[in-house]
This record gives sequence, C-alpha cells and structure tokens, in this order.
Amino acid sequence: MSNVEEYKERIDIHTKKKVKFKFQVNFGKTIDNYLRWKQDILMDIYENDFVFLIGWEFLDENEKVLYSHNSENYKRKYILLFEMELILSFLDLLKENFKKIYPILWKDSSLTNDYFSNMYPKIKTNIEIRYLLLDLKRLHQYYLTDFEKERISLVKENVKELEKKIQRRFIPIESYMKLFYKTNFQKINAYDIRREIFSYL
Repeated sequence: MSNVEEYKERIDIHTKKKVKFKFQVNFGKTIDNYLRWKQDILMDIYENDFVFLIGWEFLDENEKVLYSHNSENYKRKYILLFEMELILSFLDLLKENFKKIYPILWKDSSLTNDYFSNMYPKIKTNIEIRYLLLDLKRLHQYYLTDFEKERISLVKENVKELEKKIQRRFIPIESYMKLFYKTNFQKINAYDIRREIFSYL
C-alpha cells in the first residue's frame, strides 16, 4: 500500500455513517457534539471489527509477515490510524474557527467573561491533542508503509504547530496576571506596578 487511495480504502471504512459536524453557536456545544460523534463511530468500529478480519484474510502473505502473522497488530494499527483521522477532522474545524475560539485578548472588543469562566472546551481540546500525540507514538510499534510514515510525520508536525499557536494565545493572559497580580491573587499596589513591570521585562 503506497498511495492515498489505498490508504483511504483501509481507513475510511464507515463513510456512510460519518456525519460532518459543524461549528455550533459556542465552542462548548461544538466539542460536545464532536466527542459524541467520535465515540459513536469508534464504538461501531469495535463492535464490528470483523471488517479488519476480512481485510486480514485477503491480505498479501508477504504483508502478513510484516505484522508477524498477527491479525491483532493489523487491526490495532488501522483502528489507531482511523482514530487519528477522526481527531484531525475536529482539528481542521478548530483551525477554520481559530480566531473565534482563541481571540487576541487585547484586540477583542467583544470579549466576555465566558472566555475565562468557561475553559471546559479548551481543556477538552488540549486533551484531544494529547490523545492524538499519544496515538502517533503508539503507531510506531507497528509495521508502517512509507506513505503511512509520511502521513504520521506530517500530522505530528501540523499538530505541534497548532499546539504552539494555542499556547501563544494564552501569553497575554499570563503577562497580565504576572504584571498586575501577586501570587495570592491580590492586586499589586499602584506604587509597585513600575517595579514589577521592570522586573518582568
């Protein structure tokens, strides 16, 4: 297997059951919909894993050797790849709506307390990114085609870049907290602000 068509044929095994989720009014609803969508598809895959067993039976004998003649290695690898693609579909939506989800704080006049009080969706997003990075690590224990190696490498690179982009959006919050609040969250005395700014710089 060395091209995108063959890769999609093995990965996209439940196309008819996949429903494209859309960005909701708020990000909390969006990620809740995504998590339900992902769970439903993965549950369906685990309950109907005979698809992989059929694929294994028709697999070329030379390729079976690469999986140590173990159908579980074959199945687990493609389930991980499939889960990777599901998470990527969410991250694509995240990138499309990035400015709305992670506004530049000092430039956003419409910013409300919801940004600070409702961190749930952003925490869930970080967890999904962590799951994806863990899956990418776990995939290296299985035989991978050259195409799959390239795909995994590209995904890892893009996810790391997205992670950095998210972290950069939180720098203004950290700067504000460091400059104007003490460690016990008491406001700094006005006479000490200049000294704190200079020590920070």
